[in-house]
Amino acid sequence: MQTNLLFLITASLLFLFMADGLFSQTLPQIRQTGRRVEDFVPKGWDMIGQAKGDLNKDGLEDIAVALKEMEEDMNSDAEYPRLLLILFKNQDKSLTLSITSSTAIFCKTCGGAFGDPFESLDIKNNTVTIGHYGGSSQRWARFDTFKFINNEWILIEEKNATMEAGDPDGTYKETVKNQKELGNITLKDFDIKKKTIRTMPIEIERKFLTKSDEWKKPAEGVFYKQGYLLRTREKSVRIRIIKDKAFLTIKGSKQGITRDEYEYEIPYQDALELLRNYCNNQYIEKTRYKISYKNKTWEVDEFHGKNQGLILAEIELSHTGESFEKPPWIAEEVTHEPRYFNTSLIEKPYCEW
Repeated sequence: MQTNLLFLITASLLFLFMADGLFSQTLPQIRQTGRRVEDFVPKGWDMIGQAKGDLNKDGLEDIAVALKEMEEDMNSDAEYPRLLLILFKNQDKSLTLSITSSTAIFCKTCGGAFGDPFESLDIKNNTVTIGHYGGSSQRWARFDTFKFINNEWILIEEKNATMEAGDPDGTYKETVKNQKELGNITLKDFDIKKKTIRTMPIEIERKFLTKSDEWKKPAEGVFYKQGYLLRTREKSVRIRIIKDKAFLTIKGSKQGITRDEYEYEIPYQDALELLRNYCNNQYIEKTRYKISYKNKTWEVDEFHGKNQGLILAEIELSHTGESFEKPPWIAEEVTHEPRYFNTSLIEKPYCEW
């Protein structure tokens, strides 16, 4: 197995289970006034984003600036903070610093396998929006919008989206919270790494048995093979092969019907070796069918081998309270029954029930 895959597995586990914390350093002093944007950029720092527009309704073109420390390019493992500066333009065309934040922009290494998650700064309708984008085979996007209200920068909207890289339009899901739902969160107190809305994908799914094979008539299946490097109550690390592609997936413990999920594409041959040598040659084989019903996508798994005869249907939701209509071939729900978990089906397959 290649060294880079071992590094990915180790780094992924550390990312999921270690405590948060940015690279410890002293932040620079920022000038309060200047004539040009460059006057506010400290020595050793560089601009990675800039937006212009009226932010305080005085008709003048204000500026938002995102900064990175140049040293972060030479140290790919450390989590260097980025800076957000908001500058007000004065009548004499000078600039005044309104606010500085070191916790509003994700660090270079905070975006998952996709790389640097910082995407954009945008000023529109007297607001400034910070955009981030990241992930791997499962992508995520996040947009935090702030507005200058009563001499405070207030978070007025928080938008999150998730999608699969292979079918972004068909799998796109979006959640939006407005100021009323968010409460009074100021930019001064805002920390993007500690917000309640998650940026990494969260799996929210419900699982059911089926009572007929009507679901199979219009469906074409895809063969899946998967095993586990780690499987406990709190977490699992899965190797999965789908056709000619392979993925490493890390899942956290279930909280009701939700749990954290992180997924990375890995080399196909490495996945075969991991299944053979590191999963004790214990794996699940199944055919997955995707069926559309009432604007929702259902995934039906028909198991093989020692789990032959078991058929499970799953629906993934955008939030825990989302409503949906069940197809006529759906039977009782088994979301909270551990014996139907894939990890359990390896330990005690369906033929032994």
